Amino acid sequence: MLLNWSVHPFGEAALLAEAHGDQKLANRAALAAAAALEADPPPGMRAVVPAIASLLVIVAPEQADFAALEQQILALLKAGPSADEQPTRIVPIAINFDRDSAPDLPSAAAGLGCIPTT
Repeated sequence: MLLNWSVHPFGEAALLAEAHGDQKLANRAALAAAAALEADPPPGMRAVVPAIASLLVIVAPEQADFAALEQQILALLKAGPSADEQPTRIVPIAINFDRDSAPDLPSAAAGLGCIPTT
């Protein structure tokens, strides 16, 4: 499945690229584009934030050429990751909802109208 990307201003100092299509493929493309932008940052780029199916590029507005940056972002995203590229890290996140580890669970559940079942 091919991805369709759209790029929009995100406030006055950023561009947000959003994918429409396969989220796994979009995430890999966003990660590859972020790595490319970090390796060779365009003028005015302050940060790049890849996500599941989007890429946020934060810039110094007085230094950035938004039209050129949009074209660069789209080109990188459409190129996608190389065929042999694999995810470089997996970060496990332990979650524990027992009352000793999460003493605020009852009040948080009550705030959501839920009842904890631990």
